[in-house]
Amino acid sequence: MEKIIIQKQFTKPVRSESIQCWVSKDVSEQLDKVSNDTGISKQRIIDLLLKKALEAVEIVDCEI
Repeated sequence: MEKIIIQKQFTKPVRSESIQCWVSKDVSEQLDKVSNDTGISKQRIIDLLLKKALEAVEIVDCEI
């Protein structure tokens, strides 16, 4: 899996304790299909995908 590179921002992130996850309609439809095909809940699929993606994240300094 390719690394996901995220540049550091100069502002501090606003932290929230919310459990909602907003995704675009097309992503939601793809998640629905995977959920229907596998019998795994959409929430569990999102958890699995995000955990895997987070393992590949590399944060780099901005080149300004």
